[in-house]
Amino acid sequence: MLIEQTLAAFGQETGLGALVLTEDAPLHLALSDHEELIFERCPDGILLHLDTRVRYDMPLVLASAMQRITADGATPYPVQVGMRETPEGSWLIVGTRADERTFTLQWIELATAHLERWVGALRRDYPESFDGPFR
Repeated sequence: MLIEQTLAAFGQETGLGALVLTEDAPLHLALSDHEELIFERCPDGILLHLDTRVRYDMPLVLASAMQRITADGATPYPVQVGMRETPEGSWLIVGTRADERTFTLQWIELATAHLERWVGALRRDYPESFDGPFR
């Protein structure tokens, strides 16, 4: 129940209205044509991921992201990385998890900022690989 309340409050705070996360489908929020913020249920709580479209060199970008996880060390927002293919192209997935107790508005804000910095570092290392301007 806390997850639903937190998402509803997040939707109201951001002007998106009531956000609802169902059991069988993630909640996608388009930040731009090349970035999405996604909330997804997982067995131990919720997974928040920032998906960014990658134009070129996905294997290189993904390998670099995996190496960065090791270098990232101890953080309150441990990062997981992956990729997905869609008709629009390849997407780098950079996410972190929260259990129901720690999933709060503040957690969403801090975790999103952490993921944005994380992806920003990759975008700076491989600017030609990513779609769209760097925020």
